[in-house]
Amino acid sequence: MKKNEFLRELKKHLEFYSRSEQNEVLNYYDELIQDAADHGEEEKAFIDSLGPIDDIVISIKKDSTFFDKVRSKIPFTVSEAFDMTVKVIGYTFFAIFAFTILTISFSFFISGIGVIFVSAYQLVVNLPQDTMITLLRLSQMVVGLGLVILGIAMFKWFVSAARTNLKQLLLKIQSLVK
Repeated sequence: MKKNEFLRELKKHLEFYSRSEQNEVLNYYDELIQDAADHGEEEKAFIDSLGPIDDIVISIKKDSTFFDKVRSKIPFTVSEAFDMTVKVIGYTFFAIFAFTILTISFSFFISGIGVIFVSAYQLVVNLPQDTMITLLRLSQMVVGLGLVILGIAMFKWFVSAARTNLKQLLLKIQSLVK
């Protein structure tokens, strides 16, 4: 999308703002695109990097200081304007990572419990006559215990390392649900 087309589309989505606010937003994005082009960025690629116009309008609505920053010419970056999009993507990757780590730790824990119970069952029910089989069953129980401890340790490590991120993720999810 070219700059003029982008600005026309953006103007259509800003109908609920006053004429002066529309002009401020349009001038801001016109300058932003021009600055990017002046610094060697391709206009079309830069406009694409801004994201969908609907997201831009939502960001403007949510940022109560947007017009104050534009009026006072306080420079703020594209990342500030689209902070929400970046956070949503980051939290999505974090949630996938968290789910993976927690699933692996749960798998270790359950596998360890299973190995302990099967080995104990084999040891008690079959009452092995051979010392080697008894030692094998006991060593299997120790391996199972190790898996249980590893699963618990992974879970504790992840929760302690990611406590603040988990809180932020839960708050974001709650705000999106409301």
